[in-house]
Amino acid sequence: MWIGMDCGASNVKIAYEEGNQLRLKSYPAEKSHSLLQWLHSAYPQSRIALTGGGAHSLFDKLPPAQIRIFSEFDAIEAGFRAQNREEAALLLHSGTGSSFFVFREKEKGERVLGSAMGGGMILGLARFLYGNSFDEKDLYTKIQDGDRLQVDLLVKDIYTESSPVMGDLTASQFAKASESSRPSDMLASTVQSVAEVFVLLSQQLAEKIPTKRVYLSGGAFSYIAPLVERIKSFEEMTGLSFQQVEQGMFLGAKGARELALAEMRRK
Repeated sequence: MWIGMDCGASNVKIAYEEGNQLRLKSYPAEKSHSLLQWLHSAYPQSRIALTGGGAHSLFDKLPPAQIRIFSEFDAIEAGFRAQNREEAALLLHSGTGSSFFVFREKEKGERVLGSAMGGGMILGLARFLYGNSFDEKDLYTKIQDGDRLQVDLLVKDIYTESSPVMGDLTASQFAKASESSRPSDMLASTVQSVAEVFVLLSQQLAEKIPTKRVYLSGGAFSYIAPLVERIKSFEEMTGLSFQQVEQGMFLGAKGARELALAEMRRK
């Protein structure tokens, strides 16, 4: 049996088979000891397919087994193709950072663009704004409580007539911020800014495939629901359809497992 593991900056995502069914689970990266205890007790002789930035640091801690390490980009591509085998599409995968993958019909995907914007940026700002009082479980409430109009300058604030673009778009992030600005307003502004950048890049890339379908995957979209909501709010304006991949934060883990199984079948 092959176990796929995507070792990210925040979480280790796991895909494995049990009772002829694919099972998914995750461990916080700082609690790798719990992951190792589970492996030692439940699957001490399993073969393990690793991917992600933390793959090499986890390698030496794993139980004796057959271990393969795969490129994170190859693993994400394989995980998506296993679920969408023939469709032309654009995939935006956002975890700590973000990557765009282009898929043409029946072809292997290609990573074409990356950005440091993502879940790590939003969570990092939240920790800075709220300090020790911040709890990730409260992230949704804090974002929803914020009003970006209190800190952002919008296009319609500049152009009263004949605006070259939609008036509700951000002209300048934090342009109206002051010492009295609420943390929740700053956080809401950041989520909006990330969403607008993602939509703009998606629009440009989707035209080149061409496709109207943009899939969203990765931990940022799983944990930060307002980010998905802001992105989807641009569907009518862009003509694009933004769709979350089911269990999308596990694409890398599932893809690493798929790559290992494919290698085994070729031998």
